[in-house]
Amino acid sequence: MGALVFYGSDDAPYHVAISLGDGRIIQAPNENETVKITDQQYFPGNYYVVMH
Repeated sequence: MGALVFYGSDDAPYHVAISLGDGRIIQAPNENETVKITDQQYFPGNYYVVMH
């Protein structure tokens, strides 16, 4: 099981990350940075979609 973590409102999200569990997400912060693992404590999402 995993989750997509969205940022912004449900009708206008501006960013998405993938939850890795243990409070970590993987994301590409912007088009000029590489994909990285981030501590979700410092970048909490607004809502989640859980994938089964």
